[in-house]
Amino acid sequence: MGKVIPLPDQVKRHIQVGQQALAAKDYASAVAHLEKAYTTDQTFDTAVLLVRALNGMQMASEALPVISHFMHQFMATPEHQQELLTTLLAVPDYSSAWALSHHLDDADQAAFRQRIAEAEDHDMSSNKADIEALRKQVQHMGGRAFHEQEQLVSELGRLPKPVLRSALPPLLVDDDVHPAIRVSVLETLTAIDVDQALPMTTYLGEQQVVPATLPGVMNDPTIVNLLQTAQTQYPDQDAEIEMLRLSLGFLYPIVDQVIPDPEEFLNRYFGDREQASAKQKALLDWLTQQISALMDFA
Repeated sequence: MGKVIPLPDQVKRHIQVGQQALAAKDYASAVAHLEKAYTTDQTFDTAVLLVRALNGMQMASEALPVISHFMHQFMATPEHQQELLTTLLAVPDYSSAWALSHHLDDADQAAFRQRIAEAEDHDMSSNKADIEALRKQVQHMGGRAFHEQEQLVSELGRLPKPVLRSALPPLLVDDDVHPAIRVSVLETLTAIDVDQALPMTTYLGEQQVVPATLPGVMNDPTIVNLLQTAQTQYPDQDAEIEMLRLSLGFLYPIVDQVIPDPEEFLNRYFGDREQASAKQKALLDWLTQQISALMDFA
């Protein structure tokens, strides 16, 4: 038998019953019907209803993939911004909430950020022991295996902003923290608007960085330029370009200092490395070592 495709009337019925269940706060029924509707009708309107139902069921983590397909729409109006924030605070993922607040206009941003701060305050008073236990693990992640460091980074959103501000800066100069992890830590400090100069160990040694002023890895002008040029000049090198993308992240936020001549760097990266200068070869060897280390941990 072929796959049975639900009829439009069936989808409408699932949405109607789901809305009724939402109104009655029967979240289990709402989720059941709206998930069936969303399978066929993957529109923003249905996504919003499903997210509300999942939040009502305290299944915020399951709502995040739905939101990710419609992030622009969720950020477009105050009502949907608050639904998005409800989800992030329920996970909780405070650092992502702070990061998204950067993209709001002043009026919406103030309300958004106030709600995050209030949720963090409540969390710190209600779950002090759990937060402290995670803080200690994060603060002492140096020396752990890479996959353990990676796991702890994935849990940073659980920690309120005041805890992150105190726990993360020392990791930027911890040589036992992998460069990729240090960059992830820096990204979190950028998300929570740390505007003090902090020391960070980089490829060029210790540098002073002000996280709040940084563009983020994906928006770093030098990285963007290098990747765009590589895609144009080496269109058949998809795997190598992905490795380049990963490699450049290790150099953030000083990519422009390390690679003053992007064209020459790309020539050596994709071409004959034997023609590289000693300085270029040292950089390419270092990047290869970092990638190899990640592969060993995978």
